[in-house]
Amino acid sequence: MTDGIFRLAYISRNGGLNDPSELNDLLASARRNNATMDVTGALLFSRDCFAQVLEGPMVNVSQVFELIQLDERHSEIVVLMAEQAAGRRFPDWAMAYAGEDAAARERFSAMSFEALRERAVSGGEILAMLDGAVHRAPPVT
Repeated sequence: MTDGIFRLAYISRNGGLNDPSELNDLLASARRNNATMDVTGALLFSRDCFAQVLEGPMVNVSQVFELIQLDERHSEIVVLMAEQAAGRRFPDWAMAYAGEDAAARERFSAMSFEALRERAVSGGEILAMLDGAVHRAPPVT
């Protein structure tokens, strides 16, 4: 039925990431750590919001997500999807950054945490947005 892949999608309010170099540091750290834990995924970031999908073995995704919940750069975390998956959507990316795609950056930068929460954005919508942006860009691991 599945190959043991668990998928989690969430949004969170930006709790203090202000400098673009901090985002690069966050991505580099996530890519390093995720690669060692067999976790893949993708991230979107706007000035006040993160949207992320993590996928891999359930115990590993849970460990990564626990670290995210303890990270002061994330607040008001809302889990939108937590489910077994038939396979990975981001198998080539330890952590893709969809903000490098101009269309995704433009679309997501206009979205705020409040707007996403009020609209009750679904995990499927976040997954589709990330999937569309990431698969137009070359893999970065």
